Amino acid sequence: MTALIVTLLVLASGSVHAAGRARTLGVGCFALGIGLKFGGVVVGTGAAETYDDYLLTADRARLTALREDFRSERRLGRGLSGAGNGLLVAGVLFATLSLLRDSSDASEQLAHAPPISLTHDRARRELGVLWRHGF
Repeated sequence: MTALIVTLLVLASGSVHAAGRARTLGVGCFALGIGLKFGGVVVGTGAAETYDDYLLTADRARLTALREDFRSERRLGRGLSGAGNGLLVAGVLFATLSLLRDSSDASEQLAHAPPISLTHDRARRELGVLWRHGF
């Protein structure tokens, strides 16, 4: 998995157009996120099976071992699922960035203005995102 992440970063830092890099990172992060979510489900299923064994065991030493196995598998499953969620969000954000750059390149009149800007109102404690897109 680490090798895949490094490969994605190397591809993204090449001399390819910025929108292409964002698209490549978006697809890569999304694919990794799906893989990690799937891994979280598999490990979570294993944790459920370990818990079922825990409920059916009467041996005191085995109970302790099964309880610890269940807890570690559950933590691992939740961690994988959380990392998958983060990579899914990163993939969506990179894909959105790619689309925004494509739309800003196509629109000549908005070429000088940034397509996304942050707005804030301190009195109302609001933070907003303004997206300028020409049709």
